[in-house]
Amino acid sequence: MTSSNTKAKFNGGKALVGNFFSLKAIPATDWAAGTTQTFYIYSQLATKYLYQIKCSAPVLKATGLPALSCTQVQDNSATGTNVKYEVALTLINMSGATVKASGPGIPFSISVATLGGA
Repeated sequence: MTSSNTKAKFNGGKALVGNFFSLKAIPATDWAAGTTQTFYIYSQLATKYLYQIKCSAPVLKATGLPALSCTQVQDNSATGTNVKYEVALTLINMSGATVKASGPGIPFSISVATLGGA
């Protein structure tokens, strides 16, 4: 999702359960190479206690670099927005090409961990 507070449109309205997920970054508008976009996911572990989220993406043969990278992660349940289960992921497109809004997106995976208290 590319808008905050859109859990109803994410994964059938259900927050993810677990700590490892395979997802696709599908932008709402064309996403130019070298630029960032913020995507929103919903995880039941996002309860103000997230302390580590690791993103990984397929490595491009031409460059040896991942197709995208996380530049910022924020547990929005712990911010002034207080959106239950929401995690904002700011990703940079490192694919070397524009990712079309109508295209298949870029696959990536995330793993999450908490300090407890969840």
